Amino acid sequence: MRSDAVELPEGVTKGQADQIEIEEGRRNVQPQMLAATGCQTVWPTGFQVCGAILDAYREIGGTLSWLGPPKSNELTNPDGVGKRSEFYGGSIYWHPDTGAHAVTLDGMRQWGTLKWESGPLGYPTSSPIDTNVPLTQMQKFTGGDNYYNPLTGGAVWGDIKQRYDELGGSHHAIGIPITNEMSNGDRYRYNNFSNGTISWRNDRQTRFMYLATKKVWDALGRETGKLGWPTTHELAYVPGVAHHVDFGMNATILWGAAVGARELTGGIVTLWNQLGGIDGLGLPHISSTSFEDSVMQRFEKGAAWATEDGIAHMGGVVDGTIRSQQIEEVPTEKDAPESAGLRSASRSGTGDIIYPKNPGVDPHFLIRRGYWDPQDLPGVGFGADKAKYKHGVTRWDMVEAANTSETSTYFSPTESGAEGWETKVFFKACSFGKCEEYADPVILRHIYLAENREWFKGVPGRNASDDTADLGLVNAFCGQDDKIVVNFCPERMRETKRFGRFF
Repeated sequence: MRSDAVELPEGVTKGQADQIEIEEGRRNVQPQMLAATGCQTVWPTGFQVCGAILDAYREIGGTLSWLGPPKSNELTNPDGVGKRSEFYGGSIYWHPDTGAHAVTLDGMRQWGTLKWESGPLGYPTSSPIDTNVPLTQMQKFTGGDNYYNPLTGGAVWGDIKQRYDELGGSHHAIGIPITNEMSNGDRYRYNNFSNGTISWRNDRQTRFMYLATKKVWDALGRETGKLGWPTTHELAYVPGVAHHVDFGMNATILWGAAVGARELTGGIVTLWNQLGGIDGLGLPHISSTSFEDSVMQRFEKGAAWATEDGIAHMGGVVDGTIRSQQIEEVPTEKDAPESAGLRSASRSGTGDIIYPKNPGVDPHFLIRRGYWDPQDLPGVGFGADKAKYKHGVTRWDMVEAANTSETSTYFSPTESGAEGWETKVFFKACSFGKCEEYADPVILRHIYLAENREWFKGVPGRNASDDTADLGLVNAFCGQDDKIVVNFCPERMRETKRFGRFF
């Protein structure tokens, strides 16, 4: 008996299989009866497969195919018209308008999320089709296409399917559908894909973007969020290196292969474009908070801060190169005017590190609390206390950004072994697609010491077992113009406003 050599499906006993084999032998004596009924009882389960479904089953390979033996006789579907037979490896569905087509178990699972033939896909019109994606197949239906693999699945139909097909389907970089069509409010529907999303609006427009950009858009509420509906697909400045998606309300999401995706909104979009875009400030770096909650945005070639009246920025300069200057600091009483409301620093805690580094940037930019007393001899003091109380510098992120800015130029400080850098900071107010200066630029200068030198008063000891880091920032101060006191930074460089959609 065949049951002695073949492993039986779960739920089928040897006795049942042997009895089916005996009955098969009897029917083979009467071939005319088999042809008349249009059905075949299949070993080892004993269920009958009939008509067009039987033809499709035989074409696939019968019990030796991926379908295996039947689990049921022919069944009538809930619509009262279509038929199906269930097998251990899938099912075959038949309808007079579409014919008979097999569906795999993974295909059945995904199709079932849409209520099988009674859902938007309707009946299958093709057999399973292998795609270019490993382990993934697709199948055509009267209402759309079904994509599936052992882990994921999704179906596309209507305008989203049309857009996906125009892109090249699974051969496009957006990948395969991993969700069915979903809604976001009354006007929008979308499918997510393994590497992006396609969105649809009720005026039948569609937009697509890739995964990194999608994640930022998702976090901001997608179509009904703060950025709203995209006005473009994801477009490339340089394919695979730098992309953008533009939105209404003066907003964009920028993506770079090296920096990830980041949204820009309001006046900073205008400023970014005016300063040369990707060729000016370059792409934005990812930060840990949403853009609306940020006080600074770093770019590949500069940085920007929100101020009371607009935006302060360095980098993206389009009007020439900043010239370096020889600086010799001469402390006087007017360096720290009484009107500044600043106090002198204490001499304790000089080794405390208040700004340890910029994450991901090498070398690290280190700032210690330091020390300064206006009663001391000229040139005495270092670090954050000196920069803060003598020169009104409190934006350490601005000083650190100046240290790495492409627009910074070198000067030789009087301190032995130290390095000096100067960067021009601009102040722009942006509205109605245009940015104009609202204050004169200021030269921000800083002195950095990469080696610990004992000649600094109050410097952390080099021999301390728990302190082997560089001394770091020695001092930071501003240049002179007709609006500010010598070496004292204006208030607009100390503000910590927040970026919003508008200014």
